[in-house]
Amino acid sequence: MRNSLTFHLTIWFMIGAFIFLQTSAFPLDLRVGYYDNSPLCYEDDGRVLGIFPDLLSKIAEEEGWNLHYEKHVFAEGLEKIRSGELDVFVAVAEIPQRAEWARFNDETVIYNWGEVYTKPDLGIRNIEDLRGRKVAVAEGDVYYQGFMGLARSLGLEVEYVEIQGDYPDV
Repeated sequence: MRNSLTFHLTIWFMIGAFIFLQTSAFPLDLRVGYYDNSPLCYEDDGRVLGIFPDLLSKIAEEEGWNLHYEKHVFAEGLEKIRSGELDVFVAVAEIPQRAEWARFNDETVIYNWGEVYTKPDLGIRNIEDLRGRKVAVAEGDVYYQGFMGLARSLGLEVEYVEIQGDYPDV
């Protein structure tokens, strides 16, 4: 009986060791999406740079991952992470709707905010000055949603022009 137990434990140990060695012998390849959002993530001279790629590269080095970057406009990247065509999409704010289909890191990497940019000669000094004006926004962007909610709560009529692109496109 004792020999049989020892034999079975030895077999299970060997199977476990084999699985561990197989999985640790091959690095994990990850498809990583990014978009133009400097300094968080951007491309310069063919290299993916920014706070998130730097952080992810350090983690990948420690974990033995291979990162394969793909540039997408923000809305397209969100859809690709949702459909499983990407493994990681960097610099994405967590909101309840996204948390239903995506996992987010537990540690905050950076606090971020949105800004409204205008031509200097328009005389716009506060949100009230945007009443009745056209405002360009990035489609699917969390700041667009937040701005729209704020404008609505203040009773402002604003015409939104959704741009299918990233912040520089807007």
